[in-house]
Amino acid sequence: MSESRLEAGKQSGCFCLRGDLTFDTVAQLLASSQSLLAASPALTIDLAGVQRSDSAGLALLVEWTRSAAARRQAIDFINI
Repeated sequence: MSESRLEAGKQSGCFCLRGDLTFDTVAQLLASSQSLLAASPALTIDLAGVQRSDSAGLALLVEWTRSAAARRQAIDFINI
C-alpha cells in the first residue's frame, strides 16, 4: 500500500492525486483535502499518479464532485 496524497499543482486550482485510493486511504484523504479544495473557484484534479483504486476511490471522486457542486465550483478529473 502506498500513501495517498493530494498535492497542489503549478496552476491555481490544479491538484495532483498520488498513491492508492482504497478503503485504507480515502477517509484520511477526504478529511485533509476539504479545506484545500474549497479555496479554489474551479478544480482540476490529475489522477495520473494514482497507482491503484477500489470502490472507495470512486466514492471519493463522487464526494468531491458533490462538494464542488454544493460550492458552485467546476471540477474536472483528468488522466483517469
